[in-house]
Amino acid sequence: MSLYSDPVKWSEQIAKTKTRIFITVAINCSLLYLLLWLLYELTMATVGFGFSEMPLKQFMLYAIGIFIIGGILPGHNLYAMYRMIKMIKDNE
Repeated sequence: MSLYSDPVKWSEQIAKTKTRIFITVAINCSLLYLLLWLLYELTMATVGFGFSEMPLKQFMLYAIGIFIIGGILPGHNLYAMYRMIKMIKDNE
C-alpha cells in the first residue's frame, strides 16, 4: 500500500477512524518535536551555525510556525479525508 500506487486505498487506511487520525498526527508532531529539539541542540552547540545566536523565545516562535505547518495542517487534511470517505460510504 503506497500513496503513489494506490492513493484511495492509502487514504482509506490512514483516515479510517478518528483514532488513526489522532495517532498519525501525534506521531507526526512528536517527530517534528524531536527534529526541532535536535536542531536547537546542534545549533546551540555549534558556534556560528545559523541559529546559534538565536534566543529561545525567537526559536520557539519559529517552532510554533513549524508545528502549524507540519503538524496541524496535515491533521486537518487527514480529517477532511476521513469526512469525505465517510460521506462517500454513506451515499453508497
